[in-house]
Amino acid sequence: MKPDANFISSGVIDYAGMFEKTISLTNAEFDLLVGRLVAFAPELVKVSELGRTSAGTPIRLLTVTDFSVGDESTKVGYYIQGHIHAKEMSGTTAALYLASRLAETHRPGGLLEKAVFYIVPRCVPDGADQMARIPGNLRSGWGALSQEASLVEPKDIDGDGRVAKMRVECPDGYLAVSPVDPRCMVSRSIFPDLPPPYFKWFEEGVFHNWNGHLPTLPWPRTYWREYLDYNRNWKPNWSRDIIGAGEAPLNVPETRLQADFLLAHRNIRAAIALHNGYGTVFVHQVEEKDRAKYLASANRLSALTGFPVMDEWVDHQQVGLTSAKASGRFTDFCYRIAGFTCITMELGTRETSCGLDAREMLKRADPYTAPYEVIAMEDAHPELPKSWLPWRKVKHPQLGEVEVGGLCDTIFANPLPKDLAKTSERLFEFIQSHVEDLTLPHSNLLGYKTMRERAMDAGAQP
Repeated sequence: MKPDANFISSGVIDYAGMFEKTISLTNAEFDLLVGRLVAFAPELVKVSELGRTSAGTPIRLLTVTDFSVGDESTKVGYYIQGHIHAKEMSGTTAALYLASRLAETHRPGGLLEKAVFYIVPRCVPDGADQMARIPGNLRSGWGALSQEASLVEPKDIDGDGRVAKMRVECPDGYLAVSPVDPRCMVSRSIFPDLPPPYFKWFEEGVFHNWNGHLPTLPWPRTYWREYLDYNRNWKPNWSRDIIGAGEAPLNVPETRLQADFLLAHRNIRAAIALHNGYGTVFVHQVEEKDRAKYLASANRLSALTGFPVMDEWVDHQQVGLTSAKASGRFTDFCYRIAGFTCITMELGTRETSCGLDAREMLKRADPYTAPYEVIAMEDAHPELPKSWLPWRKVKHPQLGEVEVGGLCDTIFANPLPKDLAKTSERLFEFIQSHVEDLTLPHSNLLGYKTMRERAMDAGAQP
């Protein structure tokens, strides 16, 4: 079936079409899909607005439970956060799949009589819609305009409907042509003996406040606006020094509205955040008394998906990644403020679809300039949308002749539809068993009430 927005029709859910549409699902199509899901099971699924973005776009909240049985507030709550990073489009699709499967499989006496799922499939609808229409590289959003000269404003220069990369030949360029595949580039710091030509690369675009000189600031300060990461904008350990953290914790609607909701719903016992890094089950720092049960849940999800369990602090630190020092994450807010644990499910990338292991990928120095395995897969399957584009000479309005091509981040950041579908089904199996654990009488998982009350007693506010 040709993928379009008719994923849900006459009681039949076309999951294949939904997954095929992942990287190009606009907000209008998303809203249509949500509406059809609600029409499919109105007694089990309700849609509301969590609130609106600063641009006025609704942030949709799906509440999935059997509304004919019991009061929602008395049921065990489970929170699912999807798509907080704009180019990570798979979060929307996976979250919608979970909502659909919960409704589709419910029977009298089933899980939805004693549990309620709060699902926000698309936390950054403005950025998501932008990436669906013109795929490129956007983390969460853009902040204040920079006053620095010659910073890049991403734009589709060559008119191919995508924002890829732009390489400029320079004697002092930090990249050289790869000896393995001339379509790729490698760092001269790793291969110092490679001959010229040498290049610098930037997002495809134009230079704001152009002064005739290429930017010398380190990434991401090469952008014309402040780079924002809404997964670095949370309390309690927010820091202005972290890349993308923003001006203050919870200072954007996309995070503040979620924080308000989580603290207002005292029945929530656990959460899962859907991202698109290398296929990984990421766990986070918790107190020793909670660690065994937390890791048991993560290991169960790992066994189902085949993705390794990794500690976001320890494993990143071991390979020297600066993200090991990142603070202000959603998971920290869940545990230290709201009083429940959260697992980060990294749904995979094109590299995951090549069979590459997450631990191996973390050690690579050049996954974005020389993704050899991804290029080989795309060469072998010309029907796939290309995440790595051939370099083409184009006329730049400020620089003259440059080359545009290389990585298209939105396509690269998401796994193939068949792999996302498989992972989403395994995730559905997991959340059912996880919630069943949380509904057991006297389960006392993670000291939930004690932690929540302690947080409230300490005056924690969103």
